[in-house]
Amino acid sequence: MRKIRTITVLMLIVFIAVCITGCSDGGQQSSKAQSAVSEASDTSEQSSEVSKDQSGSERGLTNFHVKKKTEQSQTEPESETLVLYFSVTGETMKTAQKLAAAIDADIYEIIPKVQYQDYDLNVHDSDSRANKEMDDPAARPEIEDNIKNLNSYKTIYLGYPIWWEEAPRIMSTFVETHDLSGITVVPFCTSLKSDIGDSAKKLAELTGQGNWVEGRRFSGDEAEAELKSWAEKAVNS
Repeated sequence: MRKIRTITVLMLIVFIAVCITGCSDGGQQSSKAQSAVSEASDTSEQSSEVSKDQSGSERGLTNFHVKKKTEQSQTEPESETLVLYFSVTGETMKTAQKLAAAIDADIYEIIPKVQYQDYDLNVHDSDSRANKEMDDPAARPEIEDNIKNLNSYKTIYLGYPIWWEEAPRIMSTFVETHDLSGITVVPFCTSLKSDIGDSAKKLAELTGQGNWVEGRRFSGDEAEAELKSWAEKAVNS
């Protein structure tokens, strides 16, 4: 009888020991799981930050001058000619970059203070940002930075896309906030179908400054040689 009790007590002790060990391992496993979740979260945040940095850097590549690729904020222009453009989808940017390379000009991007997203350009949404801006002639989207030493240039090739058969309102912001006196302004636009129309004429009327010459529409497929030929004819006509 005593032997049975002794065996029972021993079995109970073993059972308790096993339970304690299991709980300890479970706690460690739970702690490890929580640690893994925390690490995954940190990694996700870091990845997001890196992605933003990379996006910013990639965006910044379009904000350099062609010759020495110095930053937009440079104080000394490298040329008497500037290719100045606004682009959201990248089409105007491509034409502007080819043009600047073809005529050996400086290049500068007009960047909005609040960047445009894809949904901002939804023509089917009456509440989209672009629709609201183009429906309001007085709309003036802010520009991130004013251009320094603009009066150091003799000629500016001014590029933009066509929105609702007009220049985007941010171009109105630009011409109204920068002095174009004594500068020859050569407008150009990018569009698959819409011509430049009177978009440049309206910009010229807004500023009342500068010597505005006839502009042209580009589809984006033009070679540098064609762009160079047009650019030279435009200022000498």
